Amino acid sequence: MIVACVLVQGYVNYTPDYVSKLRSMVKRHLQREHTFVCLTDQQGVDADRQWSIDTPEDMHPWWAKIHLFNPKLFRPGQVVMYLDLDVLIVKNLLDILHYADGHFTLVPHAGRWKGKGAMKVVPRFNSSCMVWRAEQGYHLYNAWSKGVTRRLWGDQDWIGERMPHAKTFPLEWFPRLSEVVSPPFPEEAKVILTKKPKNHIAAEHWPWFKEAWQ
Repeated sequence: MIVACVLVQGYVNYTPDYVSKLRSMVKRHLQREHTFVCLTDQQGVDADRQWSIDTPEDMHPWWAKIHLFNPKLFRPGQVVMYLDLDVLIVKNLLDILHYADGHFTLVPHAGRWKGKGAMKVVPRFNSSCMVWRAEQGYHLYNAWSKGVTRRLWGDQDWIGERMPHAKTFPLEWFPRLSEVVSPPFPEEAKVILTKKPKNHIAAEHWPWFKEAWQ
C-alpha cells in the first residue's frame, strides 16, 4: 500500500516539516504496512520514496497533484491513499481505506466557491483525501494538459469532470478546523481539514493542535 503527499512551491509556504509531521501522523493512525511517498520539487524530504516533479508554472500549485496519476509512478493494482499536507489525522485511517473498498473514493464537495474568471468549478469533490487503485487514475494524467488549467479551477474539478460518479466518503469524517473548537473531536471525525488557519499557525495558537500535529 502507498500513502502519498505532494510538496511544491506555491501560494502557501509549506515546509518539509509538514511532510515529516504528516508521515508521523500516518504511522500512528494507519496500522498497516505501507510506503510513504512524497512528490516534490524539493530535496531531502522525510519519506520512504521521493518522486521529483517540476514546480508548477503558469498554474495553481495544486495542479501538481495530477502527477499522482502518472502511470510511471504506481503499478497497476497498488492501493494509493493521498492526503493533503494541511490536515490533522485524529482517527484510524483503516476506516477510510476499508470504506473505499477498491473504488476511486474522495471527499464530497462542501463549499460555496464558484471559481474565478473563466475558470470553472465542478462542485462534486474535494481532493484533500483520496483512495484509489493506481490504474483507476491513469486516464486523469494521460488526458490532462495545461489547457485544462485555463478552464478549470483545480484538480478536483478535473476529477469531477472525468469521473462524475466516483465514490465519496461520509462528509462528517472530514470536518474543517473552523468547525472544531477543541477536543474531544466530533465522534465521526477522522481527518480534520486545516484550511484556515494552516497547521503551523494553529499549532502556535492551540496546545491541543500542537500535540496532535507531530
